[in-house]
Amino acid sequence: MEIECLSFRKLDEEAKRIGRIYRVYHLKDYLNENRPDFYGELKDHDDEDDEMKAEPIDKVIDHILCQLPEQYQMIIRNDYFTNQPKHWWTGYYSRATYYRLKKQGLILFLSFLN
Repeated sequence: MEIECLSFRKLDEEAKRIGRIYRVYHLKDYLNENRPDFYGELKDHDDEDDEMKAEPIDKVIDHILCQLPEQYQMIIRNDYFTNQPKHWWTGYYSRATYYRLKKQGLILFLSFLN
């Protein structure tokens, strides 16, 4: 099914799923860099050569977000990838504008991942 045809709820669910994956990778990176003595090195369980490994998903997502227009980037980052207060957007947008931009941003973001 085309991403443009998905309901806002489905788009939101998919972005939340991707956000959870992204935060796990960021946590893994943080622990490897800052707490290796306590947690040990967290390794990927791939046995492939380093050249064959895929780019870490958090780096891919960051790259995609950088390709989006600033409005979409801010909304998607704040809603799915960082810890922001629930209604962080009220100082920037009206409710209608926020949801319109959010849906457009989600469609664009998810189309990059598709």
